[in-house]
Amino acid sequence: MLADLVAALKAGERVSMAPEGHLSSDGKVGHFKRGAFLVAIRAGVPVVPMAVRGGHDILPPGTLRMRPGVLRYRVGKSLTTQGLSEADAPALADRARSAVAELFEALPAS
Repeated sequence: MLADLVAALKAGERVSMAPEGHLSSDGKVGHFKRGAFLVAIRAGVPVVPMAVRGGHDILPPGTLRMRPGVLRYRVGKSLTTQGLSEADAPALADRARSAVAELFEALPAS
């Protein structure tokens, strides 16, 4: 599956990934797993950090029932993967998480 994703990215497809792997229980930015960053490095594509606020209210923890609401988002500057190896994935994940956390804090509370 990862090979197909890498091939799609190399072919110019755009992909949105949630590196936390799940919705946070407290609405804050959690730990980023390295999988999305390994894919970006293998494909040689940049990572574009994006923060979204309001999802916690629209889909509360422990429920599958969505509520009406407003999502606010900010998109950050892309992080290059040029010259990175797979060993650099954890550091790239840390850089992306820091960028997302900064963007998230700049968003108005819902």
